[in-house]
Amino acid sequence: MIQIQIPGSKDLMIEHVLLDFNGTIGVGNGANDEQMLQEAILGVAALGTEGLATRTLAASDLLVPDILDLFTYFETPNRLVACLRK
Repeated sequence: MIQIQIPGSKDLMIEHVLLDFNGTIGVGNGANDEQMLQEAILGVAALGTEGLATRTLAASDLLVPDILDLFTYFETPNRLVACLRK
């Protein structure tokens, strides 16, 4: 279990589940996300307003302007296919 403390609210208890990276989509923007994006079946770099570490960008398969934009690729799978086509 992981305990998260949020000021002004109750503590949240979250069960930490270990996943096999072969079936996981990794999304991140920090340098600490680089290895996760390399190991995930689909590594997505999210630019966001705070920026993006260049090492993480290089490790990604896809770049989205914001993490929420990733969901549009699942609504229209052909966009994802077009981006990942080699």
